[in-house]
Amino acid sequence: MKKNKFFTGLSKIALAVVALATTTFTSCEKEDFGVEIVVNPAEVYIVPEVRYIDLAAGTYENVTSLADIQFQGATAEGKRAYIKGTEANPTIAATTVTVTASYKGKTSEPTTVNVSEIKTGQVTYTPIIVIMSDMPVPPTPEEPEPHPEYTYSIKVLEGSKTVESDYIWGKPTVEGHGYTHDGSVWNENASEYFITVNIKYPVIMKSTITKWEDILTDADNVKPLVTEAYNMDKSYIEEMPYTASAYSIFRAWYKTTTTTQIYIVVRKEIGNESAAEEIVAKFYLDYTSSTAAGVVEKAHPSHAGHYHQGHGHGTHGNADNAGGGIVWGD
Repeated sequence: MKKNKFFTGLSKIALAVVALATTTFTSCEKEDFGVEIVVNPAEVYIVPEVRYIDLAAGTYENVTSLADIQFQGATAEGKRAYIKGTEANPTIAATTVTVTASYKGKTSEPTTVNVSEIKTGQVTYTPIIVIMSDMPVPPTPEEPEPHPEYTYSIKVLEGSKTVESDYIWGKPTVEGHGYTHDGSVWNENASEYFITVNIKYPVIMKSTITKWEDILTDADNVKPLVTEAYNMDKSYIEEMPYTASAYSIFRAWYKTTTTTQIYIVVRKEIGNESAAEEIVAKFYLDYTSSTAAGVVEKAHPSHAGHYHQGHGHGTHGNADNAGGGIVWGD
């Protein structure tokens, strides 16, 4: 017998291998994940993007390489920061990391990144930080006189909300090669050999402004640029091999986390020390990321007496024996 080496690389999302070493099969087993096997110490990377809005020119640009970025709660490494587990303590507990950026003499409000607990694998968070230029408010038909010049900034209000999705399950890539058990379709390895399949994980990094409220007349001037700067979708597919134990069935899963934060755009008159900040607009931003993924493996119902998690003879056959691999639908 050979021991299963499991994964040879790291995912961009937290990847956990879960064994269900039991020979009793009931409907509640879908939620009973048993013992988790740590593949690698967890790693979290905070990789912010700094975007500068030039209100007078009506443009925005990515200025990450030019901005000064500061981190609290993680170890800085150039324009990014990280938190890493160790062999002795591989899990990273849930925590927060604060990011602040400066560009052209202006400093952003602190942005808080809510890091979920990570047991193994690698997770990347990409917070968007927006810095805005100064600008006089353009005259309007109702107010034709020249307006004073204002400095603009974006602030986060208290009361963010984070929601984790349910398990999102993968399925075999080849129709008819799955094994139906407890109402779900699994990949199967009904042989005495290890079988390696490719697992394609969606790595989701997406932010969207879901609601906008105008408060002052110049909100119309800032809304298009702020919306364009914050709306982002950098999701992609990550692929890696998984080696299944002999006489097993297995399937893959992932979860996403969506954090909703409330922001306000504020202005303050330049040169008027007694002037108070005024709220120009208010908006709601949803940031969705992949925060966990893994594989559930258990004894094949038809060969339960022969199953030992992590055991099998040398690799025999290929992914076709197990349905070609694992993917998710749209």
